[in-house]
Amino acid sequence: MQIIGHRGAMGYKPENTISSFKEALRLGANGIELDVWVCRSGELVVFHDETLDKLTNGSGHVYDKTLAELKRLKVKHPIPEKEEFIPHDEIIIPTLDEVLDVVDKRAFVNVELKGPNTARAVYSTIDRYVMENGWPYDGFLVSSFDHPELRKFQKISKGLVNVGYLFSGIPRGYAKSFKKDGAYALHPELDSTETRLATLVKDAHKGRLKVNFWTVNTEEQAAVVARLGADGVFTNYPDRMREWVAKYSAR
Repeated sequence: MQIIGHRGAMGYKPENTISSFKEALRLGANGIELDVWVCRSGELVVFHDETLDKLTNGSGHVYDKTLAELKRLKVKHPIPEKEEFIPHDEIIIPTLDEVLDVVDKRAFVNVELKGPNTARAVYSTIDRYVMENGWPYDGFLVSSFDHPELRKFQKISKGLVNVGYLFSGIPRGYAKSFKKDGAYALHPELDSTETRLATLVKDAHKGRLKVNFWTVNTEEQAAVVARLGADGVFTNYPDRMREWVAKYSAR
C-alpha cells in the first residue's frame, strides 16, 4: 500500500511547505501530495486554501497575490504550542518547481488542481521536468475535485500523466463513469460504510483502477483500509501509517 504524505507531513510541520515535504520524505512516504494555484504573477504556488487568512499571517485570495507578495508570508505551524525553529525559506509558500527540486524523484508527486487555469500550467511544468530533469511521467499523479479541469488536463496531456478523481461519498454507478473518463485512480473520502466502500474498491479493481483513500490518520482507519484492500492512503502522519498498514496488512 502506498503511503502518500498529505500536504507533506502536515501533522508535524507547516502544511505544503518545504519543511513538510522534507519531513514526509524522511518519514518514508512513497508519495507526496500537494495543492496548486496560479497566482497573479503567473507562477504555480503550492497552497491548499483559497484564502490566506487561516493558514498564514496574511489575508486575501491566494490567486490575487503576486509571487513576491506571497513569499513575504509565513505558514502557521500545526501545533502552535510545539512550534520549533525552522529555517524561514522552509516555512513560506513554495512554487511547484521548488518542491519538485526538493523531492528530486525520491517519491512520486500527487498534484491537486485547486483553481482555474491550473491544468495547462501543471502539464507544462511536468513536461519540463520530464524533458529536462529526468522525471518519468508516471512520477506524477494529477488529481482534483474539479472534474472539468481534470478532464481538461487529460486532454492537454494526451494521457501521458495519470489522473485521480477526488470525491466524497459513493458515486452513482461506483467506478464505471471514472473508468470511462480514463482515470488511473479514484480518491474517495473514507466516510461511508465499510460495505459500500468495499463495493467501490471491488468495482474499481475490476476496472483496473487504483483506489487511494483520504485522509487516513488513525489506527482504526488504517485497519479499515487494509481490510478494503486499498492501493494507497493520504495521511498527515506517514510514519504512523507505515507501522499501522504493515501491522494490519499482515493479518
